[in-house]
Amino acid sequence: MNTVSKRVMVVMPTLGGGGAERVTTTLLRFLDPEEFVVRLVVANGKQRYGDLPPAVEVVDLKQKRMRHTLSSIVRHAREFKPDIVYTTIAQANTAVALVRPFLGRKTICIAQQVHMHGGWRPRKIRNRLRLRVLKRLLRQFDYFVCENDIVRQDCADQYNFPLERIRVIPNPVDVRGIRSAIDSGGKQDDAQSVVDVETGAVQFVAAGRLQYEKGFDILLEALARYCSVPFRLQILGDGTLRPALEQQAKQLGIQDRVSLLGFQKSPYAYFAEADALILPSRADASPNVVLEALACQTPVIATPALGGVAGLIKGVDGCVLADDVAAEPLGRAINKWVQEKAKESVPPDAIDGHDPELVAQAYKSLFDAAVDARHSRGNKGGNRTAIWRHKGHQLGKGGDHSSKGKA
Repeated sequence: MNTVSKRVMVVMPTLGGGGAERVTTTLLRFLDPEEFVVRLVVANGKQRYGDLPPAVEVVDLKQKRMRHTLSSIVRHAREFKPDIVYTTIAQANTAVALVRPFLGRKTICIAQQVHMHGGWRPRKIRNRLRLRVLKRLLRQFDYFVCENDIVRQDCADQYNFPLERIRVIPNPVDVRGIRSAIDSGGKQDDAQSVVDVETGAVQFVAAGRLQYEKGFDILLEALARYCSVPFRLQILGDGTLRPALEQQAKQLGIQDRVSLLGFQKSPYAYFAEADALILPSRADASPNVVLEALACQTPVIATPALGGVAGLIKGVDGCVLADDVAAEPLGRAINKWVQEKAKESVPPDAIDGHDPELVAQAYKSLFDAAVDARHSRGNKGGNRTAIWRHKGHQLGKGGDHSSKGKA
């Protein structure tokens, strides 16, 4: 090798099976270990999703909360001396932003932004105040990575952050790995399927954290009040709203048709066996579950959630987008899918733009240009926006790797 390997410290709250965690572990599997030395610092590494390459050093801080990791993040940064600190998930982004002044001027901090704030107001006043503080705090980062142009623009508007320092890179989806997992089974032994072949019920699946923004209450109401066919629904995921959702299903009289199966380490067999995946989110900037369902060639029915959902399924055979984020429009979309789209097949190339090798190359370009720009500033006194002119890369627009969905 003619070049010195760059040192990247990745900070995450957990290695559990959420979408953001799967995105990061997939990315790390496809980064070239000869070009990047990676240390993964995790607040709580008890639960792990997927296999990480042996070259990735995992440091488990054994803390339940990111706020208890601040001094440890600084300590590991000083010991490891990373060229780049990369974070994803809101809690990790906040933690790194808080300690940014202690990481040194030579360290480049890059965050993946997976949430949108424009047009979304927390219900509690105290959370609105926290959001205002968070927006100012996150300006500590040198660069952001966003899944699509909608999130990129929101990031620039909400944080007053220069567009030229926000890179659009799609989330990686390992289609070959997903299809291999499907072929080998992968359902947990204690998770029973609720498919009822005799009644001819349509089998729906939904997945995500059981929280307000994910809109599972909308889904239950849509199916109970507006769905025109017999159905079964499996919901994969855990969260604080599980008791409330179980109670809602009972009140709506559909408790015998709905199964809340909890967290599933490998959800792909469920996606593949379902007739369609339903995404009822109120806000979802980068719903990885949609990409994974399309990788399984499973149709998607979705609300037009705040974020990039529409761009992922617009024009994809077999998929339907509701007119609004509410139970009745979602119910109409479900019925439309049953009547018009159920026989259509999702094309195998629906998410070609999310190939992990291409995504890893896009991150390599960003990391290389960021480090080169830092050296340029040190040697010539240039400013950091030079990164976007480095070697002809137009990184602010996402180059050839911008996520436009399958279209």
